[in-house]
Amino acid sequence: MQAGGAAGGDLAGDYPNPIIKDGAITTSKLADNVSINTAGTIAATTSGLFSNAVSGTASSTNGFGYGGNFLSAASSGRGVFGRASSLTGTTYGGYFISNSASGIGVYGIATDNNFGNTYGVRGLVNSNNGIAVYGKNEGSGNYGMLGAFQAAVWGFNPNGNNARIATQFDAFIANGNVNNGYSIYAIQGNALRAAQIQGNMTVTGTLSKGGGSFEIDHPLDPSNRILRHSFVESPDMMNVYNGNVTTDDKGRATIVLPHYFEVLNRDFRYQLTVVGQFAQAIISREIENNSFEISTDKPNVKVSWQVTGIRQDRWAEVNRIVVEEDKSEMEKGFYIHPEVFGLPENQQMEWGRRGEYMQHLQDEMNRMMELSKKMREEGED
Repeated sequence: MQAGGAAGGDLAGDYPNPIIKDGAITTSKLADNVSINTAGTIAATTSGLFSNAVSGTASSTNGFGYGGNFLSAASSGRGVFGRASSLTGTTYGGYFISNSASGIGVYGIATDNNFGNTYGVRGLVNSNNGIAVYGKNEGSGNYGMLGAFQAAVWGFNPNGNNARIATQFDAFIANGNVNNGYSIYAIQGNALRAAQIQGNMTVTGTLSKGGGSFEIDHPLDPSNRILRHSFVESPDMMNVYNGNVTTDDKGRATIVLPHYFEVLNRDFRYQLTVVGQFAQAIISREIENNSFEISTDKPNVKVSWQVTGIRQDRWAEVNRIVVEEDKSEMEKGFYIHPEVFGLPENQQMEWGRRGEYMQHLQDEMNRMMELSKKMREEGED
């Protein structure tokens, strides 16, 4: 056939580069169990709302069928590579649907049985506002992302601002069942914060911290400055109540406390300060029936008062803070904050508790940073 000659039959275009016509290959033209090997490209130039370049169907209702089965034996190969090249719209490099009540949209297996750095499913984005793995649950009572085993969900963002995990109902659910493990473990690294929570937060157990403060826009210059105050600490679980009162013509005043005061507190402590004049003030009757009395040696004296009590509710009685204790044998020689003693990061307490895992975690973070750098460089080429 001469160059420029029109193709015919199941071919379209001109020689020497004709292409297969749309719809030319049908199931009736392929024998059962046919294997086609090609080093070229199969392309379909169809257009429309739902157009497909390649479409495969495994119609058997039994066994393990595959609409498409792909294999790459190359050392850096991809069994399946998908790319959505449009710069606009909501596009998908890969889009998978499972209609079964027990179906899985995407299922990934990493078969290495040793300690290789493998991934069942892995996502990487280069956008400043991108999400490497996105899970969304449009039903009720389920999860957008659910993980199990030692590292149920492991998020790492070497360059951007956030590693995000979120669903419509529950932002993140983790259940730690490993001894000495954590449901959630976050490392700040070079980031601004190990965690940023926008909104209210509830902790039903004990919150242990190195320090604490409130942080607000400065009341005198809210657009330009920040104001912080530190928490008030105590070795006891203390509640504080205070106020101002003026004694009557006989120099007496009764302070009524909340109706739950004596149920919640014990071991009361008092402080009185006279305001505006020289006078004496005493606690003339201690707390009884959720009230106490103040007496002054003069009438009509303003008194600033403060009462503290130690919690005695059931949760507090079971969960008293241990003020001083020895570190465990694994923790001895390690520090909660090694940096303030001029010590390296691997002297942190977690390295004493589970050094092998921490080393693996550090190696993995370094590896992912290198991999991310390499992939960005490849993308720029």
